[in-house]
Amino acid sequence: MRGMRGKYVVRVIKYAILQLVVAIFIILWLTPLYAMLVGGFKPNMEAASAPILLPPSQFSTEAYYFDWFGFGTLIGLEFPMIRQLIITVPVALASVIFGSMVLTSFICKWKGDPGLVMLAFQ
Repeated sequence: MRGMRGKYVVRVIKYAILQLVVAIFIILWLTPLYAMLVGGFKPNMEAASAPILLPPSQFSTEAYYFDWFGFGTLIGLEFPMIRQLIITVPVALASVIFGSMVLTSFICKWKGDPGLVMLAFQ
């Protein structure tokens, strides 16, 4: 009975460490997203001078306005948001598809089914 309790404690400790590592990775992944969103709502002067993680002192959407409608006076910069979407959406879809294929390969290899590994890459 004592050995089973020890194994249970070890499993709980391993699970707690895993949860802590996952939480750290989530924070590291979300920090740039937070900085991007907060930086987009800052006026241009504040975005250039204030620390990036501080929330804006004055809410402004001028960065999003200029990004969506463009600057208008410069040739080639009329509609930058549309060009960004044309590039970003296919790249994001490709990375999700290839990442899913790799994950499927690892899961199938871990479970010991080589047929599914080959199916994932066809």
